[in-house]
Amino acid sequence: MIKFFHENKFSITKKSRQMHITSMASAYCAWKMLFSEDYAIGIVGQKMDLSNGFIESVRIILQNYSNDCFHWEDDFVK
Repeated sequence: MIKFFHENKFSITKKSRQMHITSMASAYCAWKMLFSEDYAIGIVGQKMDLSNGFIESVRIILQNYSNDCFHWEDDFVK
């Protein structure tokens, strides 16, 4: 799945539950945001809560990223 995301600029996934694809995708998005310039993420879900939940998981990953490797600005992740 990660290889597919990396090789395709636009990716749509259809998945069954409990496959942890959302976790992998949010980790990949956080990685791309940290180490790529001019990277944007668009999230579409059946409900706004699903999309917001994904964005929240990316935000949590970014907030918990080691400060030894990356220096945060106060308003970078909200």
